[in-house]
Amino acid sequence: MVERLSTRLAETQTAVNESLKQSAQSQASFEQWAADEGARRKAAAQAAYKRKVEDLQIEAQRSALYIVTEIIGFSDPESGHRIGVLGNALIKAQEINLNFARNSELGGQAASLALGVATLNYIGLAISVISAFTSAGGSDPTIEALKQISEQIEDLRQEMHSRFDFVDAQLDTILGPVDKVWQPYLGGGQGEEC
Repeated sequence: MVERLSTRLAETQTAVNESLKQSAQSQASFEQWAADEGARRKAAAQAAYKRKVEDLQIEAQRSALYIVTEIIGFSDPESGHRIGVLGNALIKAQEINLNFARNSELGGQAASLALGVATLNYIGLAISVISAFTSAGGSDPTIEALKQISEQIEDLRQEMHSRFDFVDAQLDTILGPVDKVWQPYLGGGQGEEC
């Protein structure tokens, strides 16, 4: 009887030790996940800050270009217009590059779409610059066709942006409850977002 109790006690102790070992491993895994999640949140916050700075730089360039073209336009309206078209084209090219870089980071199909959108945007940009420097006299069918294509490209760009916005909103809806569940474990407290 003592021998059976001794064996039972040893088995129970082994089971308890194994359970404690698994619990310690689970806790270590969770702590690592929480640390990784904290790093991901910090990286997301830094990326959002970088995007905001880039957007503000583009807006500042637009404002400066507007002022310059208005000043030049007082003495020579046509030159002011042409400088405005070229300046806006350069700013738009910078925006295209930023949007391509941002969207291609998503990988997969989004990267392919980003390349297509960037290509179409560059074509539209070239058409708008060409049409701004062609003579206004007479109606050239080629220029008119290019203008129509440019409008179609702009419509496509706007539709693709709205679809990306829709996907982004859906991801926020899906991931919002998950974020709320894990927030207390990540040390985020209430109301803190990345």
